[in-house]
Amino acid sequence: MEPIVESLHARVPAALRARKPMTCRRCFDAHIEVYGETSSFRVQYNTPYVRHFPTLLVREETTGNAFERTVSQPGLQDPYTHELEYVHEMVTQGAAPKTTPEDFVEDLELFAEIIRVLGKDAI
Repeated sequence: MEPIVESLHARVPAALRARKPMTCRRCFDAHIEVYGETSSFRVQYNTPYVRHFPTLLVREETTGNAFERTVSQPGLQDPYTHELEYVHEMVTQGAAPKTTPEDFVEDLELFAEIIRVLGKDAI
């Protein structure tokens, strides 16, 4: 395992780790999935580089011998449009940013850790 992957792998809970597709197909797969005892929820979002692809919410639940899978589309807007509308709300109505300065500092610390683990030559 590469050093950066090994370092991040140890810091991220197993249920939150990204899985790499094991096929040679050219596809984009990005999702966040949370597992519970008898159910899971997955937020499936398409590439952020192509607009107007909506996000899907996939819920899978096992009750006894029954399995239920529900796929819903919370809205027809893509994440980019939602983000742009929120920036507009922040500017025009004074809404608070979703990311705090403390979150930003934690992001910088993570980037510094990634750079430290990879080394300057790897970037």
